[in-house]
Amino acid sequence: MAIAPRGPGRTPEARVEWALKFRLLDLTKLSERARHRAWAMLVAWERGRPAEGPRPAQDKVLEAQQALREVIEALANGLPDVVYMPETTWSIWPARRRRPGARRGGRVTVTTDHTRPGGLPVTPEAVVLAFVNDLNAVEADRLKACPLKTGEETTCGAIFLAARRQIYCTARHAQAAAWLRYQPKRKTKEALS
Repeated sequence: MAIAPRGPGRTPEARVEWALKFRLLDLTKLSERARHRAWAMLVAWERGRPAEGPRPAQDKVLEAQQALREVIEALANGLPDVVYMPETTWSIWPARRRRPGARRGGRVTVTTDHTRPGGLPVTPEAVVLAFVNDLNAVEADRLKACPLKTGEETTCGAIFLAARRQIYCTARHAQAAAWLRYQPKRKTKEALS
């Protein structure tokens, strides 16, 4: 994925989708211009306004990507994640799954432990919190990992933002799972015949 020239997007859903793609991006292959664009987008997402001035030598884009990757994988698999800043520690808890018939699901819970007031926001941690805020805006229980068993013990594990009651990452995986559920029934019917 190339860095989108217009940024992560205006809606929370577009920003969450951008974060899901950004976590898979190989930053070592980016040009200097694309690296600057990635830094500017992360700063704008974190602060809510465009970045001003030149990009610093220590831009922390790689650290922000790693922090996003960790929180996305943890939340998609139903696990908590902890974000630490020297001033503050945030505990991030995944959303509870939507009850059958419920219109809205749970929200990601962020708890704070203030050890020292104030302090400037550090990009990776602030980006993670911006992601969590956007994820809450689009229903946090939509962030899922594909449960299709591809082997004996391995699962697909692709992380995606579900639409409606979507369980698997693609239609092909949903069809494969349906076929796997159907095969045992078919074999027992053939054995009885």
